[in-house]
Amino acid sequence: MKVISIGPDKDLLKTGSVSFKRHLVYAKHFDEFHAIVFARRKYGKKSIKMAKNAWSHPTYSRNTVMLFIDAFRIGRKILREKGEWVISAQDPFESGLVAYCLARLTKTPFFVQLHGDFFSASHWRKESRINNLRWLVGRYILRRADTVRVVSDRVLKNLVSLGIDRNKIVKFPIYTDTTQFTNAKPDKRILSLKKEGVVILSMARFSVEKNLEMLLKSFADVMATGEKAYLILVGGGKEEKK
Repeated sequence: MKVISIGPDKDLLKTGSVSFKRHLVYAKHFDEFHAIVFARRKYGKKSIKMAKNAWSHPTYSRNTVMLFIDAFRIGRKILREKGEWVISAQDPFESGLVAYCLARLTKTPFFVQLHGDFFSASHWRKESRINNLRWLVGRYILRRADTVRVVSDRVLKNLVSLGIDRNKIVKFPIYTDTTQFTNAKPDKRILSLKKEGVVILSMARFSVEKNLEMLLKSFADVMATGEKAYLILVGGGKEEKK
């Protein structure tokens, strides 16, 4: 089997990165593996040979519209090679749209990876106009994919409620290498704070649906009691400046 993966993970263009190494493992299970990466021109034009049977291809696009066109062009060129092909989209949005168009043109099966719960609530959709458009595109693509991979029961149930055929949904959780946490050295600064008072640690994306505003207001109430406490926020996102 030969596989084309389409997505925005630019770490696939960096030799030795975690994503690069992970995809080398994937490639061992296929005859050929090609990763098409949405990337602007600063990432270069040349394809990177990851292994004897694996390559990553930057789209080398000059603007957002060309990301789609260049990814489609590269995928169509690869699919002209004979063999049993499968197309994998790393999301049901931009990646899914390119995968769907390639699948329709070449009559190749395609499946979609869904790593988050984007369709159960309106927070993510309302973050921006582009997310609202992605939400509409995503529902369209998911209904037409041959297979949809989800990471949890919650995401699975939400897709079924949207009318996605349960028989084509596969649940496969994300593997987490816990050794990077268990072997990590404690942060001396945080340890020193623990001796002074209560330490509250939040690890979350800085976005509306995480409701960090409520956390900050609650912490203010704690401080008003005179309790010696510290709040540490770990993350990043559109709400970071706010």
